[in-house]
Amino acid sequence: MHITKKYYKISSNLDKNIKIVVLADVHYYSKKNSKKLGKVLKTVKEIIPDYICIPGDLMDCYDIFDEEIVLNWLKDLSSISKVLISIGNHEFILKNETYNHKLFDKIDSISNCYVLDNKVVTIDNIDFIGATLPDEYYSKYNGKNDNYVVECINNNIKKFKKHKYSIMIYHSPIDLYKESILNNLNIKDKLDLILCGHMHGGITPNVLKKVMKGRGFFDPNGKIGAKMCYGLYDFLGPKCIISSGVTKSSHTNKLEKLDFLFSPEVTIVNIEPKSD
Repeated sequence: MHITKKYYKISSNLDKNIKIVVLADVHYYSKKNSKKLGKVLKTVKEIIPDYICIPGDLMDCYDIFDEEIVLNWLKDLSSISKVLISIGNHEFILKNETYNHKLFDKIDSISNCYVLDNKVVTIDNIDFIGATLPDEYYSKYNGKNDNYVVECINNNIKKFKKHKYSIMIYHSPIDLYKESILNNLNIKDKLDLILCGHMHGGITPNVLKKVMKGRGFFDPNGKIGAKMCYGLYDFLGPKCIISSGVTKSSHTNKLEKLDFLFSPEVTIVNIEPKSD
């Protein structure tokens, strides 16, 4: 199994280099995922990042099998560097209204693991922000209600004292690249970088990505020719990196058997001080 490494470089007001590994859309479900998790772990060990960010859909659904496998995997990751995790939409699947709090409490109790469920954690003068949208956003509004997104984030992520640099770990870029959403977030002016997943690279083979220039064959809602499926963008101020993700199709999707056609992506973000 080949692991694709995708590198991004951005400048910042930090006084040192930091390296972040983004593991989007892991979609862990059962023991059959073990080989992929092992390969990803080995790759991350070789990279030696300062932080590991998982922007949602760590789990494929509410109920999983062999949960000790993913817990041990996270323990191994957290022995490399701090792991920061936000909640995606798949954590709610097969169980309306809530995600598996018991499991994520276990994850949050792992040393160096942080579950950012509408929470801000500051580490080494870097703010990590994670916002969770309730299941209602997906089940009732089908992921399409700008006012609901703004209200949820503003009500749950209160204004905070910004430190040196602020990173939002957020699952779906679809919720954020609209001016009607981003410009109305109370924390927008405090964000330097947003890390997302959800788009699965638009199910676009790596060999076509330079030609497609961020577009995909279709997005998670089935939209053909979807934009902003992967890449680096300027979201009206903060930069945004959309990772193609570890898994391209979940076990809840009819296209699951096609996942083997796409190599898992480990996204590496190098944040460097601005040059004089």
